[in-house]
Amino acid sequence: MIVPNTQFVLQASPLAMGIIFILIIVFLVIFAVLFQFIGLYIRALVSGARVSMLELIGMRLRKVNSTV
Repeated sequence: MIVPNTQFVLQASPLAMGIIFILIIVFLVIFAVLFQFIGLYIRALVSGARVSMLELIGMRLRKVNSTV
């Protein structure tokens, strides 16, 4: 029977762990920002308005009222 080498997985370098940690943080921030716009994007999609996520983010930065 061949047993996989689990020591390699358990002994990851601190640099690799730091990079993975930073990537997870960046992913969570991007997900949180996009999560704010999913409802508005679905409303625009259903109503036939062709609006991209980047346009929605730009509208938020320009403080455009989305409920009008």
